[in-house]
Amino acid sequence: MASPTEGWLSPTDGSTNPTWEFGCRVSGPYGQFEPMRVRYVDYSGERLTKPQLGSAEQEELEYTFRNADALLGLLDGRKVLAMMRGDRQELD
Repeated sequence: MASPTEGWLSPTDGSTNPTWEFGCRVSGPYGQFEPMRVRYVDYSGERLTKPQLGSAEQEELEYTFRNADALLGLLDGRKVLAMMRGDRQELD
């Protein structure tokens, strides 16, 4: 999603890992039920491209990956747009 009138959100800097938890509900003939809960953790992309091996933060990330039932990867929209436009400075 994007807003044509607002700028980009600040990137996750690696010092924090914002987390959101929410449930997905379905309505059926017998009422609503929640077949799935999601815990979304926003890690900085550099945690994967430039891992800090042996650090507590890297251990936490690897623990989260090992214990996840599923993983969802999101791309950095700003960098994808820069790549599509051929803007090499934004990619660095």
